Amino acid sequence: QRVRWCSGTMQHRFIRTGPLRARGLSVVDRLFYLEPVLYYLSLTFVPLLLLAPAVFWFTGVAPIPDAGDEALSILLPRLVASYVLIYWLSEWKVMPPVTLLHKALASFHLTAAVARSLVRPFGRPFQVTSKGVSPGRTVTHWRLLALFASPALAVAAGMTLNLVGVLDVVELGP
Repeated sequence: QRVRWCSGTMQHRFIRTGPLRARGLSVVDRLFYLEPVLYYLSLTFVPLLLLAPAVFWFTGVAPIPDAGDEALSILLPRLVASYVLIYWLSEWKVMPPVTLLHKALASFHLTAAVARSLVRPFGRPFQVTSKGVSPGRTVTHWRLLALFASPALAVAAGMTLNLVGVLDVVELGP
């Protein structure tokens, strides 16, 4: 369902009534129209964030070069403050770690939908979301699980190979 919403939002940029070409829209209207497009474009960075640790352990290339301990002392208080603020502003209804997990789960599929819609905006026909699953039954989505298990296994393998000395990419000692 989310892939359909993403594709439709991205396609909307190209039609005559879309945010870039519609008549009678103010600049503010156009900005509000573009917000969902920017949201889906920003989700494309989540898979990169999920893959960054594996890249680090196999190549030694850090996501934030020369960050050191200063990055933790700067980013951690900001992260905690933003989590507390969002939790408080939502009257204790929105838990940011859950929201982040929610974004991460869809990020691979939505990134593919964004890429497809940028290359061929109207190239994929409409597909109805499957509805045959009983709500009381637990279903394991193995392909989705594999999308997240693969980077986790790659990180574990990279760490292990560096710790036992097979790879000498990451300096582990002082």
